[in-house]
Amino acid sequence: MVIFEMRRLWLLPILACTLLVGACTTPTAEHNAAALVPVQSPNDDREYRYLELDNKLKVLLISDPDTKKGAAALDVYVGSAQNPVDRAGLAHFLEHMLFLGTDKYPDAAEYEEFITEHGGSRNAYTAFEHTNYFFDIKHTSLEPALDRFAQFFIAPRFDAEYVDREVNAVEAEYQLGLKTDGRRNLDVLREVVNPAHPFSILGVGTKDTLADRAEAPIRESLLTFYDRYYSANLMSLVVLGQESLDELEAIVRPMFGAVPNKERQVERIEQPLYLPQTLPSLVYIRPEASQRQLQLSFPMPDYSDHFRRKSLEFVAHLIGHEGEGSLLSLLKSKGWAETLSTGAGLRYRGGSAFGISITLTEQGMVQREQVLYAVFQYIEMLDQAGPSEQLYREEGQIADIQFRFRESGDPIGYVAGLASDLHVLPPAEVLRGNLLMDEFTPEEIQAITRDHLQPEQAVITVIGKEVPVDRQSEFYFTEYSVIPVPAESAWLAVASDNIDASLHLPAPNAFIAEDVSLRP
Repeated sequence: MVIFEMRRLWLLPILACTLLVGACTTPTAEHNAAALVPVQSPNDDREYRYLELDNKLKVLLISDPDTKKGAAALDVYVGSAQNPVDRAGLAHFLEHMLFLGTDKYPDAAEYEEFITEHGGSRNAYTAFEHTNYFFDIKHTSLEPALDRFAQFFIAPRFDAEYVDREVNAVEAEYQLGLKTDGRRNLDVLREVVNPAHPFSILGVGTKDTLADRAEAPIRESLLTFYDRYYSANLMSLVVLGQESLDELEAIVRPMFGAVPNKERQVERIEQPLYLPQTLPSLVYIRPEASQRQLQLSFPMPDYSDHFRRKSLEFVAHLIGHEGEGSLLSLLKSKGWAETLSTGAGLRYRGGSAFGISITLTEQGMVQREQVLYAVFQYIEMLDQAGPSEQLYREEGQIADIQFRFRESGDPIGYVAGLASDLHVLPPAEVLRGNLLMDEFTPEEIQAITRDHLQPEQAVITVIGKEVPVDRQSEFYFTEYSVIPVPAESAWLAVASDNIDASLHLPAPNAFIAEDVSLRP
């Protein structure tokens, strides 16, 4: 089992199954009338149907007569963000325990054996706001696999005899990360953020955080968490098979319609990611491996409802582009940097964070104050130039071409991703929402550069073997230090009339195809 601290695989600069099958029934006209067909790529010949079951469980059905594997994923819109303060890793522990037997199929090994014996695989992951369970299997065995899968969300046993074993499995995952710099860096981030923010709680868990207590045995905490959050209205399901859409619906409705709807709600996270009085701050981290990194993190609003705008992604593209006039081009010309990446690594109900990560050369490590000055020069240049509608439309065109010619991925990865997306994208746009960019909003774009990507709101992290450290993080024993940003730091006040002349917006892209239709 895999746990992800962040929804995206890009590491934020130092901040990152089975359906219960019952008797087949014929979908009613009323049910079919409520079904919805998402917008799909012209290159995609699968058939889709979105529907919401009576228990409020969201379902996307995919019919692919040519698939060799059936697949399904169920995503619970709950993750490590919901861990109790005194039970770090509880969501991850539940993910482990859920697979171990149900009232209908009590043998703890039965599900895994059935999937494996029929040519499939299964897994799950726990992220900050998502817990995702998924499997694939030989297409002829999809229905009985779904029957086993659904029971995990209807009547899991959580047998006490497996508690110690799975606590040890979680501990093994934790131990495995002790020498992994990504996990070690995240442990520092956990201690740097606002202690009242859920990100400050360890996500993976350990044998100590999951230990029995006289007043609260871990199994009791697990049952309370499951009852509190595992509700059909917080779940989304994606099923892909060779069967027709009507056949898939006839299988899924009775199986997953039995998942209890407890009408649970998850509150938005209102606490700021960083305490205002701690910004800006400078963090030094000493890694295990030899590396030189400069990372900047900025707290951001929640832009999840603005998926058609992609304002944050557009700014990330401008800062991260590598052509003439780019920040990376300037840094390379000085011999200071090797690579640069940008993006929103942490998104959650209530906020997000934007990161810039730069791999430095030896000289760049020495000149990191100048590197920071160049970063904020580029941001100041963006603010002065203002949002470019032409560049925005170009990115939208490229995204549209990517969607138009999107190739079918492997079934298991495809259903897992869509199950997660069903929580954050409207059903009609779940297939293309991540590549839809057609609402140019200049005031929102300018607010990102002018109001949020400012020096006084930055957490600057320097990762290197020679940095000064004075403490260790609690769980991963990462050596680090946190110091106030010196008031004389030049990058705190980049002059608007002192921007390097080599920095400018990307030139228009003359190579974007206007007509991608095939000739006879």
